[in-house]
Amino acid sequence: MSRPRPDPIHSYRHPPEHNRRAFLLSLGIHVALVVMLVAAMLWREKPVQPMQVEMWAELPEPVPTAEQALPEEKPAPEPETPEPQPKPEPEPEPEPDPVQLKAQREAEIALQREEERKRLAEERARAEAERQREIERRRQEDERQRALQRQREEQRVREEQLKRQEEERRREEQRREQERIAAEKKAAEEKAAAEKAAREKAAAEKAAAEKAAREKAAAEKAAAEKKAAEAKAAAEKKAAEEKRLAEERERKLREAFKDTASRAAGLAGGTAARSQAGGGSDAGWGAAIRSCVKPNVAYPAQRDASGNNPYVIYRVQLGPKGQQVGTPQLVRSSGVAAFDRAVLVGIQRCDPLPPHPSGRFPSTIDIRYYMFD
Repeated sequence: MSRPRPDPIHSYRHPPEHNRRAFLLSLGIHVALVVMLVAAMLWREKPVQPMQVEMWAELPEPVPTAEQALPEEKPAPEPETPEPQPKPEPEPEPEPDPVQLKAQREAEIALQREEERKRLAEERARAEAERQREIERRRQEDERQRALQRQREEQRVREEQLKRQEEERRREEQRREQERIAAEKKAAEEKAAAEKAAREKAAAEKAAAEKAAREKAAAEKAAAEKKAAEAKAAAEKKAAEEKRLAEERERKLREAFKDTASRAAGLAGGTAARSQAGGGSDAGWGAAIRSCVKPNVAYPAQRDASGNNPYVIYRVQLGPKGQQVGTPQLVRSSGVAAFDRAVLVGIQRCDPLPPHPSGRFPSTIDIRYYMFD
């Protein structure tokens, strides 16, 4: 319940500063009035002072200038100084007329009263204008407060409406989310049931297929074992025959390569080959190996006075196409490490070896290399 508002007209009070200004103005006017009354009482009419004037019967002669040539310089006669006349005595000031003084005093009092009346009227008018301004200001302030209250009320109503709409939207979203979760759960359960049925069906089919496969595999295994046993027996027999033939061929190759090595021992360049597990029937194969190795041996040989011709022997493992297998092994050193290393590099760079005339390479050969041709 709202409280009754006070009447702005009857509740108006002059502010303290306005009262202070009015008091000072009134005091100043009274002080000025007292000063004017004292000045009027002391006022006297000043008499006219006499004036003194000199009268001349004729003008004095002009004084000659220096340029005028005078026959004689005569002293100018001194002008007669008139005797000063005595100053008249000042007349005594007349006494002011009491009736005139009273009338003047009454007029001044009436003037002061009129000015005081005007001042009071002006002060009342100013106070009334100030009161009206204050009333208008209060009225405008009340209107502003009412408008502000209306705006606040409208804002509150809008906020409550928005809040209700937001709450409804939130509840609708929750309902939709719950429906979606329920639908997803139902779909997941149906999918799980379908997958379970499919797995069970697949497991049954797989079990039947595995059973049939095991039975088939057992039959095939038995047949395969039988066939493998027969094939193994045939293979062992064939391998024994091939081994016998291979040993026979290897023996023949070793015998043939011994002859090739003995003939190649005296070739220019000092290269010889000796087979450890086979050889060749062409004496030119040793020369081909020498021609392949020699350009890759970088060693500046110098013959000494003793006439010795040191040599080095390397054993080389060969593949089926003449390629070197692993690093050549030093069998006999020449006594000169730098020469041994140079020959090793030359042998390694001759990879694969030149083709054997028989088309087959021995598994191992020894290469002898002399320092001097």
